[in-house]
Amino acid sequence: MKKTDGNLLLLLAFLSAVCFLPLLGSFGIFDPSDGWYSEGAREMLELGDYLTPHLNYKPWLEKPILVYWLIIASYKTFGVSEFAARFPSALCGTLLVLGTFLFSRQFVSQRASFLAAITLLSSPLFLVVGHFALTDMPLALLVSASAALLFSALRTSRQWLIYPAYVVAGLAVLQKGPIGLFLTGIGLLLYLLVTNRSPKEFLQSVLRLNPFVGILIVLIVSLPWYVTESVITKGAFLQEFFGRQTFSRISGTLDHLLPFWFYIPVVLAGTFPWSLFIIGAAKQVIQSLKDRFNDNQQLIIFCFLSSAAIFLFFSLVPSKLPTYIIPVLPTAAVVTGIYLDRLIQSGRVKEIFWTAPIMLIFAAIMPFLAMGKFAQEAKPFASLTVVAVALVLSWLAYLILLVKNKLQTAITLLTASSLIAVAICVPVTLTLYQRAHLKDFQDLVIWCKSADIHPMVFTSLKPSASFYTHYAVPPITSDEHFAKLLIENKNGMQILISDKKLQNIRVLPFKTNIQTVRHEGAWNLANVRLVQ
Repeated sequence: MKKTDGNLLLLLAFLSAVCFLPLLGSFGIFDPSDGWYSEGAREMLELGDYLTPHLNYKPWLEKPILVYWLIIASYKTFGVSEFAARFPSALCGTLLVLGTFLFSRQFVSQRASFLAAITLLSSPLFLVVGHFALTDMPLALLVSASAALLFSALRTSRQWLIYPAYVVAGLAVLQKGPIGLFLTGIGLLLYLLVTNRSPKEFLQSVLRLNPFVGILIVLIVSLPWYVTESVITKGAFLQEFFGRQTFSRISGTLDHLLPFWFYIPVVLAGTFPWSLFIIGAAKQVIQSLKDRFNDNQQLIIFCFLSSAAIFLFFSLVPSKLPTYIIPVLPTAAVVTGIYLDRLIQSGRVKEIFWTAPIMLIFAAIMPFLAMGKFAQEAKPFASLTVVAVALVLSWLAYLILLVKNKLQTAITLLTASSLIAVAICVPVTLTLYQRAHLKDFQDLVIWCKSADIHPMVFTSLKPSASFYTHYAVPPITSDEHFAKLLIENKNGMQILISDKKLQNIRVLPFKTNIQTVRHEGAWNLANVRLVQ
């Protein structure tokens, strides 16, 4: 590695820290997912149980263990806080940025690798996910690292890289189950199918990766915890995780059921403006596929097929969330970085001139959406108007530079302005949203703790309640559950309930006596008793 490569790595590490860390703990827990993992790890640490995740002080068997271990390690380092809960995601995001540079630098120019890393870091969706305690960013790091190591082993003389690759794949299985191994291998196998001339060559390439030893390594890394947890829970973990969480999501019988095309707008908006260049790179990708036996085209083909295969898989699975698609972004960023570098080398301004009008049209439409359909939702974010105006002015300057045929300066400006915009807007937007929509509930919960009140909460999606009280805040999951609890607690019970839900229970087919103890925004602490 050249000295200048080391300097760029330090710069990327600094930029990543600036993007991820300053406001990482400035906003409260986002329910539900941010709370599930933050509170699950906190309870494990409190209980001294490092094998079984807990929530509301009961076993919580929806996900494997690695994400909890990462958060526990962070709690032990920084203390229990929102910052510590999210630090593993931010760290994994930083490592992904650095890894994108290091991986691609083996095969392409320094500028192409740097542009790949920067486009990844300045993608809004990538930065948003790095600000939450979720499984997705660590999974994206592990899947990307394992696939990159295996590809490097194939394309360089460092055959030994397959062994750390399989160790990392085993960690991916500990992070998300068998899907971690599947996401690692699907793009690589597709790449081998496309770039080998015959079934025999394909089989030889697969055997070069020593897959049987690889599977053994994956099992050695991941299987002990799965077996131990299955024994501890008497099979309940296997039933919940593999039966309900994995199979039900793939078959479309669980939740978050969304159409096939869902991830198209998610990726287009979540990587804007770089999504325009991903589209623009289509011609380059097609040419690489036509020339697929050329050594110089292998990285583009591998990265494109990896992104495409993972994107198609998540699109086919009926259960969808925006964060699931994160593993697509690193390899897509490599394709984008190579494309931008070749544009600068050739000076082909006309090829991307169309991107500037699209960006300005997007900028012209957004205020009408904000002031029209989403007026109330946009109101808390008015303080970001200055940043938005500055970003649009940079897009206008980008257009002018393209007109003047100053392509390298134009891309440099676009890169800098995108990075600055997301570094400011993502954490500030999350902070403002939490204060506008989530803080009232959390303030009420904190007041309950100070008053030594142990309520229930009329929703199953508020794990932050236990995070802030440090005791169980059991959920009321339905009207039927509510009625059963009222019958069992004849002297009444204390519940945290939203204004909307409070109005709903007043019209239930049984009479209740409701006394509001405290009100915060749209949330109430209420004493509720069944009227006989």
